Amino acid sequence: MKIRLSKDYTDRCGNCTKYLGKEDQFCRYCGTKRGEGSFRPYEDMVQCVYGPPPEERFHKCKACGFEWTTNMMIDNQYYCPKCGGDCPPQELPAEEDELVELDQLDTDDAAELDKLDTDE
Repeated sequence: MKIRLSKDYTDRCGNCTKYLGKEDQFCRYCGTKRGEGSFRPYEDMVQCVYGPPPEERFHKCKACGFEWTTNMMIDNQYYCPKCGGDCPPQELPAEEDELVELDQLDTDDAAELDKLDTDE
């Protein structure tokens, strides 16, 4: 079996070969500064991954405060693309459901709840 190796590092990290955003000065995956690394030939292929659905995560750099979100199945972005600082992914804060007292529901809401109870 033969594999195709690439040396094209346009918008790629010179260390881990992951894509870099146009404005990224550091790799989000390994922290290497843009333009630095070993620049070894790498296997350039698209991988199809099956698994859990993507999950939105929040990142905030501990050093410079830069913030961004990701929506991936597996989020292994641990470094700030602006300064290279440490910023592991965090779960987005869950939105709280509005709780309402049953006696505060109007008749339309109560009818909708009754319908839901009978559908199950």
